[in-house]
Amino acid sequence: METEHIGGLAPAEKQIEAGGLKWNYLEWNPEGKPNVLLVHGILSDARTWWHLGPDLALAGAHVLAVDMPGHGDSADSPTDVKWATTAEQLAAFIAAMGWDKRGYRLVGHSWGGVTGLTLAAKRPAGLERVALLDPAIYLKEQWAEQGASQYQAEVGQPKKSWTEYLAWTQENMPHWTDSDRHWKAGAMVKYRPEAVRDFFHHNNGQNATALLGQVEAPLLLIISDETVGGVIQPETQAEARAALRPGTGKAVRYTGVGHNIHREDYARLIGDLKPFLLES
Repeated sequence: METEHIGGLAPAEKQIEAGGLKWNYLEWNPEGKPNVLLVHGILSDARTWWHLGPDLALAGAHVLAVDMPGHGDSADSPTDVKWATTAEQLAAFIAAMGWDKRGYRLVGHSWGGVTGLTLAAKRPAGLERVALLDPAIYLKEQWAEQGASQYQAEVGQPKKSWTEYLAWTQENMPHWTDSDRHWKAGAMVKYRPEAVRDFFHHNNGQNATALLGQVEAPLLLIISDETVGGVIQPETQAEARAALRPGTGKAVRYTGVGHNIHREDYARLIGDLKPFLLES
């Protein structure tokens, strides 16, 4: 693993079978506490957390970041990526780690956010706190149809090279760090278009906003600015705030920050996440 892109602390890369899948995951500081699970979105992989994983580990936490089905080095796993199915599979991974009994905190971005929300509402064993970063809680039909069509066109086609994807990130994400672009290019090489197509196709029209009210653990919802790429539209933002449980649920909006919060305003994000996740 390239030393200039590891965020100051190299993870161990491991694999485990759970829930019918072969999971690849990264681990930082295995002797630390509390346990924290990081869950990425579509077109990314565990290495998207190259900065957050080490920062939380250096603050004392035991951190895992998974490659989700169809992505990273879990790319050959089955790709039934309905939100409920992925949450069940992730619950099996958590149980395989023993965290359903020992306790853990979860951070999920986009697809990982709606998966984490579904898990928190339906399979909360061991969950102590959950932070959702611009979760894809409402997949409108027109977006789903566009996304499914776009990635269907990639099925069976050869992928570009890492160098070509890196050039694409440099052109389209000039405000990201070199490390963010480096790992994004690697994730683009590995993801299976079928998994992304099915994310849109199988979750077409789904709205998980009401699940926010079913989460009993402390919940931090971070909403991106929809005018610069955030995926939660104003009407859904209002529904989400209304659904949160008083006293345990909190929503904040990052004005001027797009969907990729951890890549666009990391300083603010770590300032919010560290006290929330590491509180005893």
